[in-house]
Amino acid sequence: MPRFWWKAAGFVAGAALALGAVYAVSEAADPVYPDMKARVDMFHARAPGLQAVSVGNSHTRALDFATLGMRGVHFWEGGQDAFESAFLARYAVERAPRLRYVLFTASYGVERLDHAGITSRDVTRLRREIYARTSPLRFIPGDVSLWVGARFAPIVRPDHWHGVITRLHRPRRVVRLGDDGSLYQPPRPPLSRDSLAAHAARRATHQARMAAESMESDSTTPTRAIAELEALARELHERGVQLVLYTPPYHETYLHRLQPNAAAGTRRALAPVLRHPNVVWMDFGTHPAFNGRDDLFHDSDHMNHAGARAFSALLRGCVAALSTSAGPAPECRMVARTPLRP
Repeated sequence: MPRFWWKAAGFVAGAALALGAVYAVSEAADPVYPDMKARVDMFHARAPGLQAVSVGNSHTRALDFATLGMRGVHFWEGGQDAFESAFLARYAVERAPRLRYVLFTASYGVERLDHAGITSRDVTRLRREIYARTSPLRFIPGDVSLWVGARFAPIVRPDHWHGVITRLHRPRRVVRLGDDGSLYQPPRPPLSRDSLAAHAARRATHQARMAAESMESDSTTPTRAIAELEALARELHERGVQLVLYTPPYHETYLHRLQPNAAAGTRRALAPVLRHPNVVWMDFGTHPAFNGRDDLFHDSDHMNHAGARAFSALLRGCVAALSTSAGPAPECRMVARTPLRP
């Protein structure tokens, strides 16, 4: 029996060494999920002095940390749902001791989407890359198989090692991230009204289909999403971090294509979260100073660089006013006023 166990231990040790070597080669030649890897590396390098992180979907392009006057890092990614956003917010706040704000993009309908309920396309990549690159021993409830798969992602690769083999003799690709972790968005001239309207129709239809599929899969998605935000609010409050929910401005062509009562539905859903003493929601989605400005939008629901600077200048004053007795001005479009921590 002792001899058997020695052989078993030797086999396990040899397998571990082999897998470790495979992992090292894969990561050196062609890291999986390089964008998230670069962003997480940037976050860890700057964590000691960070004041803010952003989480949410691609509508977060409306934030510009330089204009906000904050030392921040973007943790958002296109399509990110509320569960993934909360997961990354927790990861950040546990590792950035001076963090003051979590800026959480509350797009209209944010409470209706859970990627775990989408089967018509592969949207679980977002969760796999989060799990692969953040490495905490936790996962969103129900995601155990995704978490395990993410742990083996550098070894069991979707491209069957093609990327590794081809890059063994080529330079590693450069991830195009901004100084604050923002994803690169190539500048382009303003779109015509017809182009904006066509884009709005496509985007609104796509988002409605995704939300409908998520709700059909699990009708409790809004309840679970709001419970997740409430839990996040309590955890952030214990650490003295403000949870700032905000809806960025949208072009009027996009607003015209949204489902009826989309904004009102999100308003009703978020009401319980806003009872927490360190949570605010500022809804700029229909702000008249932005909605008709073609020159401030990359497309119908994403601001361009000029738009992000203009919006962030407004948001900077609104966030700063949260700690004053007078509170934010009317243009900050506070949905609910809640007492803040001392």
